[in-house]
Amino acid sequence: MPEPMKAFTEPSGISHLFGVADFEVIEGMFPDETTIWHLGDPYPTWLMTGPNGVTFGLDRDVQAYVRYELWDVPPPPPDPSWRSWEGEIFLTSGRIVAVSFFDEADYHTLFDLGRRAAKWPVRISTKAPVNVDDPAFPRDIFRVRLFTLQFWIG
Repeated sequence: MPEPMKAFTEPSGISHLFGVADFEVIEGMFPDETTIWHLGDPYPTWLMTGPNGVTFGLDRDVQAYVRYELWDVPPPPPDPSWRSWEGEIFLTSGRIVAVSFFDEADYHTLFDLGRRAAKWPVRISTKAPVNVDDPAFPRDIFRVRLFTLQFWIG
């Protein structure tokens, strides 16, 4: 089975996740480019994409875990238990970060896709684990949301 060339999972849950953005654009290094702040909150849908990022519609008290993958071929189909969207996202710098927002923006770990000013084929998948049956794990695990962003060289 093929494996990603590069992958990273945020080591801890992110509170108040707003989206994933091109880091250099959101930092103002390209003032004429669209940022995730222009996309807005996708409520009631689960995501909105645009140039330089994606925003997520989820309750702000959810702990989100984000994983990035870079593939040299299209990744295998996602597990059917995950909700997925597939398309393209233009990224100005190709350096992306998860962005949380509560009173002010907070950026998490940088993931460098290694190519600037490119349209990236991407699959974004999410899953909200629920524990109602296993007493060995907390019942409130439903307040967790997993996100995987799989980019590949198109």
